[in-house]
Amino acid sequence: MAAPHHPLGPVVPIPKPIPSSTDLEAIVERYRDLRLHGLKVDPEAFTSLYEDEVKFPYKTWQSRVENSIAKTLVAVDPETNQRAHIEEKPHAEKLSSHSASIQRLLRQEWLGIATIIGPVRFSEQSDDAMAASVKPQLHTAFIKDGKYQIPDPSTVEKEDLSDTHAVFLIVGLFILPQARRRGLAGRLVEASINYIREEARRKKVCKAGISIQVSPTNFAAQALYQTMGFHVSEKAIVMNSQQGEEEYVMGLEMEVNLGSEF
Repeated sequence: MAAPHHPLGPVVPIPKPIPSSTDLEAIVERYRDLRLHGLKVDPEAFTSLYEDEVKFPYKTWQSRVENSIAKTLVAVDPETNQRAHIEEKPHAEKLSSHSASIQRLLRQEWLGIATIIGPVRFSEQSDDAMAASVKPQLHTAFIKDGKYQIPDPSTVEKEDLSDTHAVFLIVGLFILPQARRRGLAGRLVEASINYIREEARRKKVCKAGISIQVSPTNFAAQALYQTMGFHVSEKAIVMNSQQGEEEYVMGLEMEVNLGSEF
C-alpha cells in the first residue's frame, strides 16, 4: 500500500518482515510504549486494560507486530529525526518502500497507531435458530462467547476467500493527546480503509466490510467514524471484560467500495 501523506504527519505501515533483529526490537518497543501510554491516558479508547498489558512479555508484543493477519499503521511526525546515528544511504541508492518504511519508523516520532485485523469469512446467516430471521452484524465474525477472538493466522492464511463476503476489524486507534485536532485520526482511518480495499482485492473477495467497536461514551470517536462513512450497527454490544464482567460497546460498521479509492 502506498501510504497516504498529510502535511502534519504521514501514515507509515509497519512492514513485515523486519530483517534486522535490532530494528525489530526497536519498533516493537515503540509500539509497546505507545500502546501502553494510550491504555494509561485514554482507557476508554480500548477494550483492554493497562494493568493487564503492562505485564505482557516482549514476545507477546513481538507477536502482535509480526502477526501475519494484522497490519499496524503509524502516524508519524515527519519533522523529527530520532535516530541520527543510523547510517545514511548514498543519495544514488534508492531505498525500497519496505526499507524506507522501516527507516521512517525508526527515525520519526510516533504520534498515533491503528491496527487492522483480517480478513475473515463473514456468514450472512445466523447460527442462532432463535434469530434466524435477523441478519448478523459484521462484528459477530470476531466474537465467540462474548469475547473477541483473534483468528489463528495459520488457519486464515490457508483459507480461500475468493468470491466471499470478508470482514476486517479496526482496533487500537489512538492519537497522543498533544497531537490531536490535527486530522491524524482521520488520516489513520482513511489509510486503514485504503489498505483494506487493496487487501480485499488481493484476496479476490466479492464483498468487504469493516467493523469497529467504541465505548458508548467516546463521542469524539463515534463522530469521527460516522464522518468517515461508518454507521452505528448496535448501540450496546454485550461483551466480557478482562475481569469477566459484562461491559457494553457501541458497534459501527461500513461496507467497502472495492471499485475505487477512498
